Parts: sequence; C-alpha cells; structure tokens
Amino acid sequence: MLEGNALTFDDLAIIQDKLEQSTLPFTVDIVLKHQTQSSEIITRIREEAKQVK
Repeated sequence: MLEGNALTFDDLAIIQDKLEQSTLPFTVDIVLKHQTQSSEIITRIREEAKQVK
C-alpha cells in the first residue's frame, strides 16, 4: 500500500511498470491508500501484507 496524498494513478503506473521489469522473485500488488474507499481492504493489507523497503 502506497501512502501519500500527492501520489497519482500515473505514479502508480510508473511504479508498477518498474516492478514488472524488476527481477523480484515475487509478485507485488500496489494500492494507493488515499484512493481506497474500503476500510476492509486496508485492514486486510495491514494484517497480511509484507512490507518491502
């Protein structure tokens, strides 16, 4: 989950493209927190997601 009110869908697309081109050995799903209306999704992400730094 990406946090930051200034992040746009264009930013998301750029980051997603870079991740798809990377050699990470796993799949990454990206969500813009400020665009997510479901508190259930945010809760599930916080409980189950792995943070990548």
